[in-house]
Amino acid sequence: MKESMDLNMAELISEIAKEVEKIEKNYFFLHGKVDVVADVIARLVEHNTAYSTKLDAKSEKDSHVFAKLEFLSSIKESISKASLLNQSSISHK
Repeated sequence: MKESMDLNMAELISEIAKEVEKIEKNYFFLHGKVDVVADVIARLVEHNTAYSTKLDAKSEKDSHVFAKLEFLSSIKESISKASLLNQSSISHK
């Protein structure tokens, strides 16, 4: 009887050891996949940060260009008005 119990215990211990080994393999396999996903996420964050920084700089540069265009447009309008005033004063003389 004791030999039978010892044999059953040895079989159970062997089965448990096999299951523990499977669990450890799955853990390392999944851990590797998690590392890959974490690395990809970190790279995406870095890329988005770099892209948004460049986009912000471009937006600021574009706003300066539009401000200059508005300024040049107002100068052009002022010159046109001055030109019309000069033409009308010349025609009255």
